[in-house]
Amino acid sequence: MKAVRTTFALFAAVLAIWGLYRLSVVPLLCNRAEKRAQAITLRSLAEDPQRAAVRARLTLEQLEKYRGMCPNDAAILMLIAANEQIRGRPDRAVESYRSALRFDRRPELYLNLGQALAQMHKRSEAREALLRAAIFAPVMAEEIEDIDLKAEVQRAVVERDAKIRGRE
Repeated sequence: MKAVRTTFALFAAVLAIWGLYRLSVVPLLCNRAEKRAQAITLRSLAEDPQRAAVRARLTLEQLEKYRGMCPNDAAILMLIAANEQIRGRPDRAVESYRSALRFDRRPELYLNLGQALAQMHKRSEAREALLRAAIFAPVMAEEIEDIDLKAEVQRAVVERDAKIRGRE
């Protein structure tokens, strides 16, 4: 009977340690990695394209380590997407932005997804994503890089608002 209690106590201790690790240590590690990657990514945006691409590749290597630890972390997925865009891989960026949208519905995710889709010449999909960004946060429409898409989205938001006011 004493052996059963000892085994149970040992099992409970291991389970508690594992739980603390998963609920405390892993999110902390992911948060730190996210903050480091965010700072590096922002610096990359101000650099010349070749240097930025090298920095983005190194940042992606680090982020991929944490992607497995924190698969539901939209911020890490968004950083992966941003670095893929810096490297000139909008198709991979789109995949990561869409993955991030499964966990979070931030307007900047839709904006960045739309920008990446526009780079890939997928105007219809880009317009839809950019429109969602502008509906969530109207200031996002000002960040749209493609002038024609920007005008389309701004018109669509005005039309949508007019329809809503007409129903009231």
